[in-house]
This record gives sequence, C-alpha cells and structure tokens, in this order.
Amino acid sequence: MKKDQNLSKKFSSNSTIISMTVTHSNKQNDSFQSDIILLDTKDNSTETITSVPYTSQYPLTYYSSKNNTVYYTACANDGHGDEVFSYNCNTKKTQQLTKNFFAINNLFVTKNGLFVNAVLRGNNEVVHPFFYDFKTKEITDLLEDDDFYVRSAGKNDDSSQILIAGHSNKVKNAIFDKGDIIGIDNYIYQYNLQSFNCTKILKKEHCYIDNVTKEKDTLIYRIRNQIFHPTYTTYIKNLKTGTERAINITNNEKIGDFVGLSNSELYYITTNYIGEDSSSNLCKINTNTGEESVIYQTQLKRAINNAQFVTW
Repeated sequence: MKKDQNLSKKFSSNSTIISMTVTHSNKQNDSFQSDIILLDTKDNSTETITSVPYTSQYPLTYYSSKNNTVYYTACANDGHGDEVFSYNCNTKKTQQLTKNFFAINNLFVTKNGLFVNAVLRGNNEVVHPFFYDFKTKEITDLLEDDDFYVRSAGKNDDSSQILIAGHSNKVKNAIFDKGDIIGIDNYIYQYNLQSFNCTKILKKEHCYIDNVTKEKDTLIYRIRNQIFHPTYTTYIKNLKTGTERAINITNNEKIGDFVGLSNSELYYITTNYIGEDSSSNLCKINTNTGEESVIYQTQLKRAINNAQFVTW
C-alpha cells in the first residue's frame, strides 16, 4: 500500500503494514486491554497506536489509516452482547456504531463501511455476514441462506474482496449428534465490495475450513478433517488454472488466524503454550520457496487475537 499521511513517519513508503490486536491484562486497574500495534513488513518495526478496553467475547480491532480511527469490538453500552465501536485518534472520542449484534467473529473495514461476521441478538445459532454503511449507519444481512454458518473469513490483498467460508448449520448439528466422525461439505464465497455480488469459488468435502485468504487469483485455505482430534492441511490453489497443492507449514496445528497474502508470502498467527501460559507469533512463509520466519513475538501472557493488512 502507498503510505498514508496518518501513518507514522517511521514506516517506509509503499510498505505493507499490518494492524495487530494484542491483548493482555492491565494490573493497574485489574482489567484487560487490547493494544493496537502496527508492524512494517519491510523491516518488522512496530508502533503502538493506542489501547482500548478488552470487554468483548472475542476482541477484534482494526486501524484505518484513512480515517485515523480504530474500529473494535466491545461489550455493548446496554450490556447485552458485543457491538462495534470506533475510537477517533484525532478527537480521542469513542462511539458505539452498531446495536444489533450478540457476538462478532470477524471485522473488516472497507471504504464505505464495515463487513462484519456476527450473530444477531435473539439468534444465537448462525453466524452471518453483515455490512454496516458509514453513511446510513444501517446494517444489511448479505446472505439469504439462513442455514449457512460462516466459520471463517478473510480478504484479498487490497481489501476489494471479502471471503467467507462455512457450511450448513443443520448438517453440522446432525454430524455433532453422531459424534463428529468426519467433516462435512464446506464452501468459500467471495464478495465483491463494489457490487456486493457473491460468488462461490470453492467446495471442499469432508472437512471444516478454518482459514482463508487470497491474492489476485491465488487462494490459500486451511482445513481440519473434523472438529475433535483433527489433522490440518493448508492448500494453495490457482483459481484460473484450477491447480492445487498442499503447503507444508511448521506447527500447522498451532495456526490461529491468517493475516493475509502479499507478494506470494502468507502471514499468519501461531500460539506457543508454556504450562498454563501462552504467547503469540506473527509468522510468514514464502509460498514459492517454503522459507518460514517469525517476524514478531509477544511477551508471555500476551496474545495476538487478530491481525490484518492496513488498506483503508
């Protein structure tokens, strides 16, 4: 991305910047907080933008360089479920943006609004994709199929496309009742954010898709064969030619989230467990050479809960 004027001067021009959510306890006031940390992938330098309270079921943050604003999830002002908030780094003001959700699994910032995978209040069964419009301040359910459960999500390298992966909620529940012997049919859909057209780009049988990301015509996704006692495989697929192969990633079973794919390098998060404590790594692998490296590591008892490329 071209460097935005709101980004720190320490970041090099035309860098790929990653916005990370790093959570930890705050012993001064006996609470938890999320630090929003930016990382320059050219030299792995970092800068902490700000911190927000960690009060949501699953803490998500994203720094928008265009708006100089942090968007994040937190417990709603009325105490019922989690909602999306904004923190303006110029004015230092916080605002609750949504009022419809119970739980939020994914948060992506686009030019015109927020793409959110969430569960609505009063419906704790199915995770669906929604769009929050910055101008109208309204949300729209982007999927007509009420049975489709969004299991994971990602985006392409310039955030013009959002990917969702999931399956039938009814089929999943039926398999669970039988003891989860095998996986089920999973699908990946692609949303074009200019038109909101939704296109199915992959069907995978006997699995669950845990992670997905894309760069141009290259799709990378990671599956488990079942929920309990799973084995994991990461695939790279050329959507033009249809060719596909597995990628050998060290500690594949420890991957939490994909950050994204840029210049044929896959960025992802792993977790290290030391006794009852843990730490997180931000890693990358060159999908052509297989070279792997850790580019950022948290202290013990801190976690990278999610991370994305800064594109808006």
